[in-house]
Amino acid sequence: MDNTTLLKLKSLYFSLRLLIHNVYHRFDQLLKGFSSLFCLVIIIVLFLEFAFHLETTNIAVYFLFHRFLIGFFAFDSLLRVLFFKQTKWTYIYKNPINSLVLFTFISDLFLPSFHITFFISQLLLFMVLVSRVSHLQLFLTWLKVRPAQIIILAFLFVIFVGSLLLSLPISTSTQTPMSFIDALFTSFSSVCVTGLTVNNIGSDFSFFGQLIILLLIQIGGLGIMSFSALLMLILRRKVSQSDTMRLQENYATMNLKDTFSAISFIFKFTLFFEFIGSLFLIIAWYTPQQSLKDLVFTSVFHSISAFCNAGFSLFSDSLTQFQFHFPTILIISFLIIVGGLGFPVLFNLYQRFIKNPHTKLRLQTRMALVITLSLILFGTFLIFCTEYSHSMSAFSFLEKLQLSYFQSVTTRTAGFVTTDITMFHPSTIMMCLILMIIGASPVSTGGGIKTTTFALILISFWNIVKSSFRFDYQKKTIDPNSVFVAFATLFIALFLICGFSFFLFLSEVAPIDKLLFEVVSAFGTVGLSLGVTAHLSAIGKLIIMTIMFIGRIGPFVFLYAFFQRRNVKHFSYPVEKVSIV
Repeated sequence: MDNTTLLKLKSLYFSLRLLIHNVYHRFDQLLKGFSSLFCLVIIIVLFLEFAFHLETTNIAVYFLFHRFLIGFFAFDSLLRVLFFKQTKWTYIYKNPINSLVLFTFISDLFLPSFHITFFISQLLLFMVLVSRVSHLQLFLTWLKVRPAQIIILAFLFVIFVGSLLLSLPISTSTQTPMSFIDALFTSFSSVCVTGLTVNNIGSDFSFFGQLIILLLIQIGGLGIMSFSALLMLILRRKVSQSDTMRLQENYATMNLKDTFSAISFIFKFTLFFEFIGSLFLIIAWYTPQQSLKDLVFTSVFHSISAFCNAGFSLFSDSLTQFQFHFPTILIISFLIIVGGLGFPVLFNLYQRFIKNPHTKLRLQTRMALVITLSLILFGTFLIFCTEYSHSMSAFSFLEKLQLSYFQSVTTRTAGFVTTDITMFHPSTIMMCLILMIIGASPVSTGGGIKTTTFALILISFWNIVKSSFRFDYQKKTIDPNSVFVAFATLFIALFLICGFSFFLFLSEVAPIDKLLFEVVSAFGTVGLSLGVTAHLSAIGKLIIMTIMFIGRIGPFVFLYAFFQRRNVKHFSYPVEKVSIV
């Protein structure tokens, strides 16, 4: 055989291998496409089952759907084992849920004594949905979904999964399922780290339900993108180009390495502060009569809830029983403040005071620290003055000061209470509304328009009063675009608050001031309430859920999801002045 023939045979061999590889790849993409489509079907089916009461005839129809879906995913797993994966046992080991679905389906077909029940089929579909959530990305790519829309869908997916878990009988202390709308409201409030509840977290939910709420708080506090990136790091998954761009945009980094370094810092610092907070709370709350298990879980729950600025408590009166317990007040308020500063600020402080003393504090860090401290002192002073002879008249001077301080800290972001805020003077309520609208710092666990936004508005206002249209602060000139965005953020926030308040006024029968307070608390993801939450109608709950969600992801991300950004114009029109006053 001459060299020419040998080369032709080699060329034919490699061409066939390439053809087979392309066929496998196309078939794999086709299976993933069907998988993503059927994952959407699972979401719809499970939503209908949990949202509405099922009759016996309906259960039979849904069970038929379940068996069909399980059959498809079993067939998909079988094809991957037989044709796509060279190392069969490795695939089975690394994909236990797919293997379980395949084993269950085959057993149901060929073993007369083995039958899949309706609950088991629901559980299998739920596990498949969680394990194959990445397949939905292919479906989103086909639909050309933008990054802002992906963030929204990711949050909604976690909320939906959380609501399904909280709807299960195992999640409630009475072993009876909770209504889906209440479970959905709790899931929304947990992921949005708001703290508004229609149920008593400590008594209405079982240990499993409280654990789910705690996990949702942690995911919501740190953000979906952070957890997605962490899973990529742990599983050593390859990061796609679109994921890379999305992560870099979200964390304002120049490359993927810096992005993962930032995410690693976020998780390390979060776990560090939550661990320290839990440890100190265990020491502060220890009593010989209490079981160690309950003490540890209660301490961990409140530490995570405080750091994530969620405001959820296992105590029916929030933290009122600890209103004069100085260690509790100090620990919880410290966690709230640190969590509300924002991870860029914490990272900058870490570099400046621990890693490299020569690192300069960024302008955003100085702004966040100054505004946070000013708002705490300002709030403490006003609450102390307005409630001195009102709701706090029976307390001593130091007790009034302690109550005022904690309420000032928690009103901006967290939602814990140590006193009955329904007894507050109207002027105090108005001041609380302002603090809730301002909220925490950017890229933090809190909501609101953010402290830096408030700082930019104050700086620009002061400069305009001095007839100076330069935006200077501490020998730095602020980008005018940042100032424009700050005013736009304030306008959008006020517009949303007014709009959702209007709809809540229509749906609910309650005093206007209490309903307005509820909307502002939801937008700022604070969680304070004047006693309205538990009495909301189904429509009212949907309104509060929506404003909570917008407040958590941010008004601009919400708007970017529906409006396409325009390209920057590299030209300008003639300038013309317009009279303002």
